[in-house]
Amino acid sequence: MVGSCRSCDRCAKDLENYCTKIILAYNSPDHDGTKTYGGYSDMYFGLSKPGMHLGVVGLGGLGHVAVKFGKAFG
Repeated sequence: MVGSCRSCDRCAKDLENYCTKIILAYNSPDHDGTKTYGGYSDMYFGLSKPGMHLGVVGLGGLGHVAVKFGKAFG
């Protein structure tokens, strides 16, 4: 989940995961009408700077890829 309407009763009660207009992380229409391609797929939050710290929770399918990205970025 990457978004919700933020205006319904459920969102007002911090229950965005129950929003009827939920925006899923992949292949859902976003607020601007474009399709989503993953939560933060176009942002790397400064990982292009060598020496930054990276925390990875779990070393499963995606976790090991995060470690590889971290190593690649230095």
